[in-house]
Amino acid sequence: SLKIFVNKNMINTKKKFLFLFFFYTLLKLLISYNSYLDINQDSVAWIIASIRMDMLGTFEYIASWDHKGSIIYWIYILVYKYFKISNNLWVNYSLFFILWSGLISYLSFKYLNKNNINKYTALVISFLMFLNLTFSPGEGYPVFDSRFIGSSFILIGTYYLAEEKYILSSVFLALSILTLPTFVFAVFAIFLITIYKNFRSQKNRVIEILLSYLFIFF
Repeated sequence: SLKIFVNKNMINTKKKFLFLFFFYTLLKLLISYNSYLDINQDSVAWIIASIRMDMLGTFEYIASWDHKGSIIYWIYILVYKYFKISNNLWVNYSLFFILWSGLISYLSFKYLNKNNINKYTALVISFLMFLNLTFSPGEGYPVFDSRFIGSSFILIGTYYLAEEKYILSSVFLALSILTLPTFVFAVFAIFLITIYKNFRSQKNRVIEILLSYLFIFF
């Protein structure tokens, strides 16, 4: 595949192939999600919690039967209330989850491409990551749960850390803890390393990082 992609004489063929492949993958994923989401008991519970939050006008811990971090409930209710591409509830959630996975794969592609990896190699790696995110090995259906969302926030946080956008990085890392509290161990390690690297030379940056965490937690 890589040999075809790096061939400069096949630019038009390459573009058509990528477009058709992307369209087929998106269609296949949408059909798969629509079929599998309603057998994933966690997804059903979170969607019911979103409906209860909306209709009862209450917060997530009163509306829910499955208490983890609070972020996942707010993502589910935002999709329920505002992401209405279709009249079919499952299609809306399916498309949102696919787009989320696409964003993570795109950020991975940007990071790989920026670090001097061949463009088409980076494309293949990020596409394989997309497939890995959208199909849960061994379970037979995609899982858009607290672990998935929290891990996504950590990846986004570390991506912005590499871009030296420390406030954005801290915001997403803090959100990962509110998604699943056990992520505090990974985030705390990243936090300590970042503070250590900036403490002597960039004290203002340290304050920005701390304030970003505090803002999200409050």
